[in-house]
Order: sequence, then C-alpha cells, then structure tokens
Amino acid sequence: MNIRILLCGLLLAGMGCSATSVPRVRQDDPEVEPPARTPAPLRYLSARGLDLLDIVSARIAMGPGLLAHARATRFIAAGVGLLGKPEPWGGFEFKKYGLGWVLREGGLWTERRAEIGISTFYYCESEPHLLGGNRATFEPESRGLFDFGGELHLFLVGAAAEVRPDEAIDFVTGLFGFDLLDDDPE
Repeated sequence: MNIRILLCGLLLAGMGCSATSVPRVRQDDPEVEPPARTPAPLRYLSARGLDLLDIVSARIAMGPGLLAHARATRFIAAGVGLLGKPEPWGGFEFKKYGLGWVLREGGLWTERRAEIGISTFYYCESEPHLLGGNRATFEPESRGLFDFGGELHLFLVGAAAEVRPDEAIDFVTGLFGFDLLDDDPE
C-alpha cells in the first residue's frame, strides 16, 4: 500500500470529526424541527467501525530526537530518549512533527518529550501543540493499561504503534450489542 495514501487517510479521518459543524437548533423553538436521528443500523455500523479503529494506533514523526520505548502493558515497559529541541539552534527552531491516529483522535502536532525508566519507575514529560485534527491526548495520557507497543525515533524520523487487547474485546462484544468500554456514540 502506498504510504502517502495511508498518511492522507489517517489525517482526513482524524480531522473528520472536527472539520464539519452542525448548526445548533434551539429546543424551545416550536417552528424548528430537531435534526433527524441516525437510523439504528447506521449507528451500529459506525460504532463497530470506530471500535475496530481503536484496536491499533500508529504514528509517524519527523524532527530531531533519539528515543526507544517498548511496553507490554503499562506495568512492563522500558524506554529512554528525547524528542524535539527545546531552544532555537542557529536562529532556527527544530521541532518534532507527528502525524497519526490514537483512540479516535487523529491529527498533526509538534511535540517535545523526554522519557526514561523501567516498568513502574517510568518518567515521561510531554509538551505537545496540536496543529490540526481532533487529537486531545498525548504521551503518556494515551497509553492504556493493557497496550502492547513501542516507539523508535532515530535522529530525524520515527514511528510508533500500539495494539489494545481491551479494545479488541470491546469490538467483539459490540458485534453482539454489548458496549464493554462504554465508548459507542449515542
């Protein structure tokens, strides 16, 4: 698969929720009808699609940094590294740019991050700035209890990916009408 198509798809999907707006309808105005409710089959299919997207997340990055991080749940993790340069260098400020999708949040952002540690003795500090999309959480807030994943950033390029078994179980139970993680849209 062409990587450019994948990246454009991730960016459009992440911006999709915030790129459109629906005009507000005043509930007390008798002449204005409230918007029609989405039919149940479409709500079901939409929820299953979102649950499926929640299982795997991926990000790519460009900019200065050196970082390696791996984890098998939040309790078994190891990593060390720095991303982004905190001060201008020769009049030019180097930033680390990220693009990706994490738990129904996607977009493009800049970030400075420092992390080091093993298992429960892990320190991570992140200073993100969202440039576009609907991403609201960043490392370490977006790391789940049961995630398996990692990140590798070498000098100017990096990539990260996670798999969430609890989201896979939520997807399967959702097929039978049970929203285990209570994350389906109303």
